[in-house]
This record gives sequence, C-alpha cells and structure tokens, in this order.
Amino acid sequence: MDASQPLEKNYRIGFHYFPDLYHFRQADLHHWLPVIQSLGARWITLLSHGKRAIPEFFLNGLQSQQVEPVIQIQNYHHNIRTWDELKPIIQAYAKWGIRYISFFDKPNVRSAWTSSEWAREDLVERFLDFFIPVAKYALEEGINPIFPALEPGGDYWDLVFLKNALQGLKKRNRFEILDQMVFGAHALSEGKPLYWGSGGPEAWPNARPYFTPIGSQNHLGVCIFDWYSSIIENELGSPRPIILMRAGELFPKTTNISGNIDLIQAHTLKNIGQVKACDPGYQISEHGRLPEEDILPCSVNKNVIACNFWVLCASETDPNLSQAWIHPDGTSLPIVDAVRDWMNQPATSRSETLPPQILPANKANDALIGHKNKVFNHYLLLPVYSWGVADWDLDSVRPFILERQPTVGFSVDEACLSSKVTIFENKPGVLQPVIQQLIASGCQVDLLTTSGTVIASETIERVQY
Repeated sequence: MDASQPLEKNYRIGFHYFPDLYHFRQADLHHWLPVIQSLGARWITLLSHGKRAIPEFFLNGLQSQQVEPVIQIQNYHHNIRTWDELKPIIQAYAKWGIRYISFFDKPNVRSAWTSSEWAREDLVERFLDFFIPVAKYALEEGINPIFPALEPGGDYWDLVFLKNALQGLKKRNRFEILDQMVFGAHALSEGKPLYWGSGGPEAWPNARPYFTPIGSQNHLGVCIFDWYSSIIENELGSPRPIILMRAGELFPKTTNISGNIDLIQAHTLKNIGQVKACDPGYQISEHGRLPEEDILPCSVNKNVIACNFWVLCASETDPNLSQAWIHPDGTSLPIVDAVRDWMNQPATSRSETLPPQILPANKANDALIGHKNKVFNHYLLLPVYSWGVADWDLDSVRPFILERQPTVGFSVDEACLSSKVTIFENKPGVLQPVIQQLIASGCQVDLLTTSGTVIASETIERVQY
C-alpha cells in the first residue's frame, strides 16, 4: 500500500466532520455527502469511539464518492484499558476498507493522561508501550497507523516529543512501523501569517522550545509540516506522508466569531490561502495577486497528502459552533462560497486568478464594528522582505517595544484585529494602501519612523508618500 498516493487525483483538501461521536445516520450521510463534494473535499476526519465503530454504510457512502475517511479514536485512557480492546474495532474498520487510523490525540498534553500517569517518568516510552502493539496490529490488518497529531508547543514540547518517539521506535527496532507510518500534524495559524515558520529549523535555527528570539520564527503555525518533515527525515533518512489536522483553526474554540466582521474576514482570508496552497495544481505567481494577500510562499510541503480543515459543522450546543463552516440551520461562513468559487475555476487559471471579494466593501460599517470587536490593544506592524526579516529593523524598534510593549507581528490582516496599530516601515512608498486598509478596519494608525519618531494618527493624512 502506497500511503503517499491515496487517491487517483491526489487531492489534498478535506475536513473534520462534527467534533463529536454522533451524526452517523443515513440521513446525515444523505445531507452532508453532497456538501463535502461541493467543496472539492477528498478527505474527512471522523471521530470514533474506542469500543464501537462508525456504521459501515456511512463509511462506504463516503468511499464510493472517493472521499477517504481518516478515523481518529479518542481518549483511550478514558475508554480503553489495554490495546487488545481495540482489536475488534480495528478488524471491522479493516474489513470495511479503512486505510488510516489515529489511535491517540495529543499525547504531549497533560489532559490526555490521568494525573498519576502524567507525573511518572519516561512519558514518551510509556506512550510507545501503548502505540507500538496497536500500530503493529493495524499494519497486519492492512491499515496505515497515524502517529497522532501533537499539540503544537504543548505541555511536553511537541518537536522534542516527536524526535524522542522516533528514536524510541528505532531503539526498539520497530522499522516495520516506521516504514509505513503516516504522521498527523495540527496546522493551526493562531493569527500568524500563513508563511510563518516556512522553511523549518534550517531557516530558523535560533528557535528553541518555549522561546523564540525577536526576529526569528517557530513552528507554531501552518508551516508546522516543514518542521516535522525535517525531524522525520533527519531521524529516518527519508520523508514520510503527513496529514494536516485542524487546518484553518485560527482561534480558541471558545472564541465566538459570529457577527464579528474582523474575525470572520481573517478566518476567510487565511483559510482560502491554505486551500490554494494545498491545491497540487496551483503555482504561486505575483501576477494577479493583491499585495496584502495572505498566502504561503509556495505550495505546501510535498510530503503533505491531506489538509483537513476545522470544522465542517457542529451541534447547536458545541463550543466550536461559531467557527463551523456550515451551521445546523444551513447558514455558512463566507469561506464556503470562497472555496466553492475557487474549486469551480479551471485548473489552468488558478495560478493567476484571485477569489472574488469575500465581504461587502462597506467601509463605514466595517469601521464601526471594527472599533467594537478587536483582539489586540496595540500592534506594531513590521515589514517582511522577500528574503526575510531585517535585523536592522528589529534593532531600530527595540526601544519602542520595551517602552510600549505592543503585540509585534508582520501581518496586515492580523494588525486589522487591533484597536491601535503602529507601522514601522523604511520604504514610505508602500504605506498608503496598508494605511487605508487599517483605517477601513477601524484601527487608529500611527507611523514609527526610522529615527524613532512617532507620527500620530491626527497628522497621518498630511504625510507625503
């Protein structure tokens, strides 16, 4: 079985289905399968109980339309005492043609373990004690085991956990697992630009666990796949397939984005950027792109075989409801129409054609709502050049940062979520469209010159560009 070529057309786009263990009736399949197809999805992550399987008819219905189910068995500590209890469900899924199963979720966080288990030493080794027999049995049944997606950062730094786990599998001579294992990764943007951390540790060698120096970037973003790929190739000598989980999740699940134009627009722009970059036929070019468009600098890492977006739908009482792409009442976030429009474009035109305007350009309304719904109080917007971030710029703004303590970043879209924005830019000619976008989003805008002088918002309109 070649895990790197799961489907004839090798589409990467997919979704997380409901973030619960229900909604697997015939009526659910009849309703949601056409929706999934209309979004061009070829993958679907389904949460599964550890002791009862998702109905066969539901899985077969997805497979019949070339939608590949990825089964994620949750919280074994709460439901399963030994891996033997998983044998019947693994056998059932194998019989029904399932090829990808993840047997754990975020084992590098405290909440995934009981208090006594977390407090013991050798956490990674104890995780492997459970994972190895389950993965081995899955392989025997013809299923590719997924090394579970780790919490980015996490209570146990995920990059260290991953490296230690791979070394542990090598020490135990479990090469049959290493050769066929697929890796999960949580691709959360968390408000950062999509290109954040692109290039992995080779591009950002100064990043350290729980510490990222000013001017450096880390793996806590969409480009987490570059960092995981680097560790995998360094430890195993060759790449392995990666499935991105919870892609496009920008905010904590408790964040209610309903009615907040700023947050909804950020959600739309970043998700459509990921959709485009995950399209194997998309070639990045400058022609036809907006200067502020948030997009990866290249197509996603070739090792990524699927990008499953968070989340297709959620129940009325679910805390993820406001961030669900489609709500139970049939209403949807703007990203749904944006993706459908993108998918309907001819493949040959995708490299140079932008999606339509996502939100109405009602600047007065945007500004009114923007003043009331801001994530940051003060944001310092720094320039990013084609070759990276300038150390000189960082040295210039250091006194301002120490004095004012703003949120520091490089994304115009992220800056739009701040009540006040100070822009540092040593090339004034590019400022005008950025300033206009920020003002339209309801931001108070100041300029920080290279000499350290702040040009306040009340005089900004008199500045010559």
